[in-house]
Amino acid sequence: MRGSYFFKGTIPIVWLFGIKIELALTMTRTFTLLLFILSHSVFAQKYPKCSYTYFKGGKIATSQCFDPDNRWGQARAFNKAGEVIYEKELRHIAGHSSVTFSFFENGGVRKAEWSSAPDAGIQWYHTTTWFSEDGKVEKEDHNNWDDHHVTVPPGRQLPPTTKTPRPAPTKTETMECAAIWVSECWITNTAPYSVIVSASRKGGKMIETHTITLRPRQSMKIVEMPGAQMFNEPSAFYELTAKSVKSPASRKLIVLPSSRLPENNSPTVRRYYYDIKRII
Repeated sequence: MRGSYFFKGTIPIVWLFGIKIELALTMTRTFTLLLFILSHSVFAQKYPKCSYTYFKGGKIATSQCFDPDNRWGQARAFNKAGEVIYEKELRHIAGHSSVTFSFFENGGVRKAEWSSAPDAGIQWYHTTTWFSEDGKVEKEDHNNWDDHHVTVPPGRQLPPTTKTPRPAPTKTETMECAAIWVSECWITNTAPYSVIVSASRKGGKMIETHTITLRPRQSMKIVEMPGAQMFNEPSAFYELTAKSVKSPASRKLIVLPSSRLPENNSPTVRRYYYDIKRII
């Protein structure tokens, strides 16, 4: 949807697809709302497979949507007013690109971690964005493969290094780049009420916790782990816990491996499934 509008005296002038439209002042808000609804309709048609998290009041806090083939998608985060405050590309093709969200107690996004890597390549990219409770970006941290290598300015040379002589190889040596494989942790809420699920990193020097809220029978990815040509069981690296949104003390819950076996979403992405069970 491409268009723009401005005011001519007291009459709003709208240009839509090259057509000039004059609107009465009373129609301005209606037209703006129509543009908003149409833009969201186009997005929903392009990426119909979505998972959501919510503010405590019920408004959407984040969305992760994919196309019908589950290959390309888009992750978004919203503030309480419904405005988009974060947007990143997702993909399950030609490597991977994914976003992991962490949340405040009110359900709003606290941190967004975007990671991307090509298929069978050594380059990788990782960006972490922190938000305030009112949905404003507080800071960003960018990290990538290129930052870990020395770049020599034009006209400059690195100092010579001393090399130890070695015999000529008897056969041709080849070096293969390690492919990045991703292990995903998916949680299903089998309890008849909404729950809060947390994944806390085991044995790390820094506290790393991911949190999501699940409605009854809802499934969602809570964390993913990249590895060099290796899949890993998420429960070996993260402690998974769950509690009821209401009356957490009286409703005892536990997170257990699901009877559903792990499955490959692509050659380089494997999903591990866990279920939330009630302790009776």
